[in-house]
Amino acid sequence: MFYERMKALCNDHETTITVVLKQLGLSSSKGTDWKNGTIPKGDILTKLAQHFGVTTDYLLGLSDNSFQTELEIPHSLNNVMIAFHNGGLEDLTQEEVTRIAEFAQFVRSQRKN
Repeated sequence: MFYERMKALCNDHETTITVVLKQLGLSSSKGTDWKNGTIPKGDILTKLAQHFGVTTDYLLGLSDNSFQTELEIPHSLNNVMIAFHNGGLEDLTQEEVTRIAEFAQFVRSQRKN
């Protein structure tokens, strides 16, 4: 599913996977890996999602909604999201992920007070 989504996004943006990999400073061999079924690690997945303006869930085929949610997740939370992805984000619902992000924002706001 990941490779098909990447290929479709590249077609929509009139580019290729190889060009995107070069733009992001990644090895062009990753494209072949993905075609063979490999899924990128969290940091690369996040870069790709940001590049195309879609969610990581969309890239992974966990959601058909490609648009990022209205909830802005601060950059400092990317590592948390990556940790959940690498540890099995697929067993969390979108609502649970949103609640985790909201809680993290709450913790940060309390620190400022």
